[in-house]
Amino acid sequence: MTRSGVRASVSATSLGREVRTVHAEIYEHPRTRFAASFLGDANFLRGRAEGDAVVVDGLGPVRTIASLGSGDTTLAVRPDKMRLAMPDESHDGNRIEGTVTQRVFSGTSVTYILATPAGPFRTFE
Repeated sequence: MTRSGVRASVSATSLGREVRTVHAEIYEHPRTRFAASFLGDANFLRGRAEGDAVVVDGLGPVRTIASLGSGDTTLAVRPDKMRLAMPDESHDGNRIEGTVTQRVFSGTSVTYILATPAGPFRTFE
């Protein structure tokens, strides 16, 4: 019983759905660097927002899915949103060239660490 004398209950099923939805929203669209690093892995790129791209030293413009206005910003790039490709493969999005420096087998996945002009990057396969 609560202090006001009113009983409250929450269905475990509805609570589970709500928590999963909130976590997915924070994972996909974090509002702070802390939130992006708290839920899952992320590669961070500091740069200057210019409309629907962020200009990153060593990489040039990185397109974003929405306009960010203008000014200094940090992008969080999730390792699971990236894929490894050979230099001669075509692509329809952003491309970061790098060299694989480490490969870690984790049972169900492999983590790759890449050296890039913007610093180390992590991706999964």
